[in-house]
This record gives sequence, C-alpha cells and structure tokens, in this order.
Amino acid sequence: MGNEQASILSRTPLESPCELQWSKDMNIQISGREGHSSVVLGKKVYSYGGLGPEDRLNGLTVFDTESNTLQEIQVCGEKPGPLCNASLNRANGTSLYLFGGLNRETGWNNDIWQYDTETVEWKKLSTSGIKPSPRDKHTAVLWGKKIVIFGGFGPATGAEELSEDSEDEDDPSIKFTWFNDLYLFDTESNSWDAPNVSLVDGPVPRAAHSATIYNDKMIIFGGKDSKARNQDLFSLDLTTLEWSSFKDAGARPPPTSFHTAVQFGQFMITYGGRLNDNSHSDKLNVLDCETGGWYAPVTDTLPSARGQCSLSVLDDGTLIMFGGSNKFDMFQQCCQNTGALDWGPQGLIAYGTQNSVAVVHVESLQLLQVLAAHNFHVSTVKWCRHNPYHNLLVPVSLLLASGDKSGRVVVWEALSGRKVNELVEASRMSGNVTISWVPNTFFLIILLPPHNVVLWNAASGTKIWKQTFVDPMYSFSLDPFDDSRMVMVSDNSLIFVNDLDLCKAPNCHPKKYQLALGSKGRSDPVRPCITGDYHPHSNNMQGLIKVVHSPVLQKQTSSTLRETDNNRRPGTHACYWLYSTGPRVVSVYRHVRVHE
Repeated sequence: MGNEQASILSRTPLESPCELQWSKDMNIQISGREGHSSVVLGKKVYSYGGLGPEDRLNGLTVFDTESNTLQEIQVCGEKPGPLCNASLNRANGTSLYLFGGLNRETGWNNDIWQYDTETVEWKKLSTSGIKPSPRDKHTAVLWGKKIVIFGGFGPATGAEELSEDSEDEDDPSIKFTWFNDLYLFDTESNSWDAPNVSLVDGPVPRAAHSATIYNDKMIIFGGKDSKARNQDLFSLDLTTLEWSSFKDAGARPPPTSFHTAVQFGQFMITYGGRLNDNSHSDKLNVLDCETGGWYAPVTDTLPSARGQCSLSVLDDGTLIMFGGSNKFDMFQQCCQNTGALDWGPQGLIAYGTQNSVAVVHVESLQLLQVLAAHNFHVSTVKWCRHNPYHNLLVPVSLLLASGDKSGRVVVWEALSGRKVNELVEASRMSGNVTISWVPNTFFLIILLPPHNVVLWNAASGTKIWKQTFVDPMYSFSLDPFDDSRMVMVSDNSLIFVNDLDLCKAPNCHPKKYQLALGSKGRSDPVRPCITGDYHPHSNNMQGLIKVVHSPVLQKQTSSTLRETDNNRRPGTHACYWLYSTGPRVVSVYRHVRVHE
C-alpha cells in the first residue's frame, strides 16, 4: 500500500488538451452558503439548503443561465427543514429529489422529498423497502430512473465501523460512524433497495467524497474516513455490483474531501476541496474515463480556493460553480469549543480544547491539569460554586463539570485530575448540552436539547429526576434569587419554570412568554441568536435577555419581551444581534467550454 501511494504521488501531470477561462457573474443578490446541494434541469441550476451567514438554510434557489439571475423560490405548504450536506437529484422530467442531510433541530435524517418544478410544491414521499440510515455528506447519482446513494456520515446503526471518537462500547450516548453501504431508490415506484455488495475490492467507509456515473459505472474519488482524507479512486459496475480500483495515469489530485465533481461525457471534472493541512484547493482536474488520464487544464483566471461548493455542468459543457467556504475550517474547529470557559475559585479557569479540558492558574499562567475523558468536542464547562469539601484522600476538592457534543457530562476533581462521575442520559440530542450547578449544592441540572432536562447528584452520580418538555429548548439559566425558578430559551419564546425542586420533576407545561421581534413578518426561529440570563443585581425582569453570539456582530436591532397572559410587564426590552460566521462565498462562477 505504501509503495502504491508513493507511486501515485510521484506521477507527473499529463499535457492538457484544452485551455479554460472562468468568468464571474456579478448580478448575484443572495447570501453566501456552503454545504448546499445543486442539480441542473434544462438551462437552470437548482440549489437547496446549506449553511449560510446566520444558520442552516431551507430555501430552494434557481440560477437561470440564460438571464444570469439567481433567486429564491417561494414555496407554499409543506417543505423540508433546514438541511446541510444533503443530496439533490433530478428525475422523471420536472421532478427534483432531496435526500438526507443534517438538520440543527432533528439531527441527521433519511427522509426523501420530491419537488415539482411546474407546480412549485414539495412532497415528502412514503417509500417501501429498506432505506438508508440517517446521514449527511453522502453522494447520490442518477442511474436511469434510480438514484444511487453511497457512503456518508451519521449515527451508527450497529454493524458499522465506529468513529474513533466513539470507542467506549458501554456508552449509551449516540455513536457516529462513516458508511460504505449502497442503496438504490426507484423514482417510479418510490421503493428502496439495499443490494448485497462485496466490499473486498471496494472503498472503506467514508464521507465528503465525490461520485459520478459513466457507462453504468459509479466512480468514487477521495473523501474522509475514520483515519484520514483519501485520494483513492474506485469504480462500481452497477450492472454486476462489483467494485474495482480505477486504473488511471497522470497526476491524481492529492487526498481531498469536501470537493465537488461532475461528469460531462467521458470526462469527470473535480474542483476544490479540503486538503490534509486543512487548507483549501483551487485546482480543477479532469479525468478521462476512457483513457484513465488525469489532466489539469490551463486557465488564466481561477476562483478562490474553497470547499463545499457546488459544481454543475450544462449540456453545452458550461460549468457553473456556486458558493462554498474559503478557509472556514480552522475557524469552525476553533468554534467547536465556543462557550467552554469558566472562572473558578482560587484564581483558576477551565476551558475546553478539542476533546479535553484545561485547568490553568491565571496569575502564574501555569497549566495545572488536562482532563481527558470526552470522545467529542467539549462544549461547556462549569465550576461548582459550593464550598470545597474535605475528605481523607483529597484535602480540598474543587469540582468541575464538563459537557460535550454528544451530551455526556463528566464531573472532575479538578486539582487531582480525578474523574468523579460520568453523567450520561440515553437521549437523542440536537444542539449543545447546557449545564448549571444548583447553588450551594452538589446537584447539577443538565439540558439535553431539544426537550429533556435532567437533575443529577454529581457527587454520587445518581439521577434524581428527568423531565421532557413539549417545546424545544436550547439553553437555560437559574434564578440566583429564587431556587425554584429557571428560564429556558425556546423558538421565539422564553419558558419559565416556577416549581424547580431537588426532589421531584417540575411541571412539563410551564408558563411561556413570546418574543416579539423588531423585524415585521419574521417567522423563522431566532434561537441561534439569543441566550437567556437573569440580571445579576436586581430581582426583576429587566435585562433578562442577554444576547451574545460570536464571532461577528454586524447589526443591532431592538426587540420586546411579550408575556402571553395579561400580566405582561410593560417596557421590558432586550437586544439581539444578527451575525455572520466568516468568509462563505456567494459568488457564482461560469466556465465555458469544458473541452475541445
């Protein structure tokens, strides 16, 4: 394997048979995005979802290549939710098919939706057969009347190779994995088929790869598996369901994920992607599927380097590139631990760093401990404010709790680095876990969004109660003046619990307050932009909403807190900020004449 890899890396590029020229369409009035899905229908390019400057998107856009206009389509009735890294295909004339993807509230999904471009209506399909497990970052290619689904990433179903981040077999929290399974969806019968395919000569489980179809063969390139990014190239004969390594020549692109690829005649065209050093590529490569030769066409202009963009090809050979992210990955990695920072007693701070927690003495800038027990990025840390207790083994114990993206919470004795307890509730999560110590106790309240709140005795590891609320919740704060009160942030609303008790669960239908936003007609949830907290110095409702959402604050507007019953306190105001998260690209690039 090592000799084969070295041979691939030492190859020299083949002489390109054509020259290319990119041009940038400037008449684009739409927000940038990454991780969206695109497909060509006639002279139009349709795109769905992705991650925009504010949040995941659930809009369908269409780029008219004849008028050079890009607009969002207004759809009435039922439609898919916000999705990132789903797949979009065309079939049966005027229909589009959307599968899978990641939704902020519901997590990974395996729904399939049909969109009629003539009636402008979405329909969630009822299907038969064995359908794929929930996933995103898979590939979906059209083969005749069937859509072929391969690979991706999502919750493990039992038989797959687990992610390196999910090694604990006794952990009841959700485990995640990469896939290399194959499914076929028949667009005429709305039925799924999961054929038995030998993987002896096939690819390892992966996600963020590319797939195209040529002469009844599906060609897979690159992607990322549980260990690294890949530059391998495989072919699946869809008539015999046999995998084989694709025999090629010339300089194969380096190990790449989050790139994009299209098929035009005998040519597979790839662009961009994320490389091993987490930088992005601006290279366009062409594979001649007849000769197996790789070419790097000469071009005098290039779009900026990017990944998670879309690349579409028209019947006349025109390439259309839209969106993507440019050097966003490093920022995103840093943001995995956003909010995981807390001051502790005796001049200590604790903060999340990847899957670990660091404890630092501020005055001396000395790193005292690195606490490692999490399998996912640490998203929150909280010091226990209760007076330190004494025992024979540890004279002074400073308790610290840390939570990760899977919902697991670990309680530490911070100075010794000893793990006191792990608090794990088998509950499906979407969003970051929120934790708070009950003042002057060793009890810990944990919110597992969107619906569950659990009270634990952190010292003993005993679960006291669990309550499931009807409304989705995303963060909470305890009232520092009244131990029985707690506020939670929901969709455009605040939920107040007034019967918080250490012995029994609170009412699952507490009082609810609606937030009336300053933007007229705005109906989309504001949960990504708000957090709730009690004012630390006065026992009233003013200053209740404290809105902070990093990294970039762009626009400040006013909003009002409105109570749903008749006891609304007048003049209670708050602020919220709209934000953008970095250099997502909105540009649409056009490239004419793929080959000559």
